[in-house]
Amino acid sequence: MPIKRRELLKATILGSGAAISTINSKNSAAHEVNTQADVLIIGAGNAGIPAAIQASDMGAKVILIDKNSFVGGMLIISGGHISGANAKIQMRKNIKDSYEKHYQDAMRIGKYKANSELLALATEHAASMIDWLEEIGVEFTDESPILVDDHDHYSVPRTYVGTNLARSLLVPLKHELDKRIKRGDLELRLNTKVLSLIQSKNKKLLGESINIGIGKAISIKELTTKIAKITGYKGKIKWNSFPKRQLEIPRLQIDNSKAKKLLKWKPKYTLDEGLKITASFYKPKE
Repeated sequence: MPIKRRELLKATILGSGAAISTINSKNSAAHEVNTQADVLIIGAGNAGIPAAIQASDMGAKVILIDKNSFVGGMLIISGGHISGANAKIQMRKNIKDSYEKHYQDAMRIGKYKANSELLALATEHAASMIDWLEEIGVEFTDESPILVDDHDHYSVPRTYVGTNLARSLLVPLKHELDKRIKRGDLELRLNTKVLSLIQSKNKKLLGESINIGIGKAISIKELTTKIAKITGYKGKIKWNSFPKRQLEIPRLQIDNSKAKKLLKWKPKYTLDEGLKITASFYKPKE
């Protein structure tokens, strides 16, 4: 989400059991906290909230910290312009677009100074993010997507604006956040400032990057077939509807050996069991 003057929040992700030095804004009493968590996210704004939701949905124990007494950060005052190619709203209006066009436009608008790897990642996943926002209840204007004058125009309309600007995102995001808090795998700490990150003598953060997963390879097609079977989906799945990208990875597999060694962790559920639990969570309650 391109928000100008976004200087209040910075997001930092640490490994399990990260030590942090914090200060409570109400009593100004600084203290060191050594809390066991898989992911620590600093800043409960437009980046921190979705990151916390995603991490908790992937099975991580998450702590979300913000110095304010409320969540949302710059969402309260931002214009809330969100851009993405091939979101469902755009396709319903028969606007022809592509991730590649979005990437090329963004590079041009940014005077070709953007980090190409990060920009490619952002533009590829922007549409799914907009679709998700729509699914959780964010209302966009009837005119969206539009061309905006904040910067040079995109080649096609692909910018979405909330009916109440960025505040349109706040209530649905807070609702999703509260669901994870109630579930017990996400902790929110407000009125809390992070003063420092505890580092080793060589200035490295005291944490580890650890993969959590079953450690077995699976293709997108196999995974989709499993999800369709578990959810009872009867529609037709269209394969190869988009051109195959260069360096496409046909099967994905994570290495969970570090989790087993350092955390003495092992998968509690099989993939099928985990998918059934996830599906039941999203199933409408009768």
